[in-house]
Parts: sequence; C-alpha cells; structure tokens
Amino acid sequence: MTARNSNRQREVALSVLNIIFCFLVMFIHVSSEPVMQLDRGTWQAAGLTFFWRCASFVVPGFLFLSGLKLFLHPERVPSSPRGYLSYICRRYETIL
Repeated sequence: MTARNSNRQREVALSVLNIIFCFLVMFIHVSSEPVMQLDRGTWQAAGLTFFWRCASFVVPGFLFLSGLKLFLHPERVPSSPRGYLSYICRRYETIL
C-alpha cells in the first residue's frame, strides 16, 4: 500500500466519522424534548435517556477530529500571526 492510498483511507475514515457524529448531534437535538417530557419511571424514558447519554461524546469527538485534521495537514495552518489572520478570514468566508 502506498502512502497516498493510506492518506486517502484516513481521510475517508475521518469523513465517515464526521457524518456519524453529525447524525448523533441531530439525534441529541431531536430527542432532547422527549427525554425531558417522558415520565422517568417508564422503560421508554430509560431507553431513550440511555442512548441520549451515550451520544454525549460527540462534542469532544468533533474537537478531536478537527485537531486530527489539522495535524494531518499542517501546511494549511500558517505559522505567522498575519498569516493566521488571513487563515481565519478564509475559514469565516468558507463557513458563510
């Protein structure tokens, strides 16, 4: 296996994790009201709360993935403060 194929497989794996984390965030947001409104003594509330709490790792997971992506492509992060400001401006434009 060449280095190029290895890097491509890593990027695909990171993209898949990103998609899974996005779905878990949507699940957390969609199920938050039922978790709060269901009677706490029922099995439905217990089951939903269990999965809701298990999915709470996604915010640190997103932070980890973003750091990992920056680590895999260090050339994208500028080293000078002026370059960093232009980097932040580019990221801001990309998001908007």
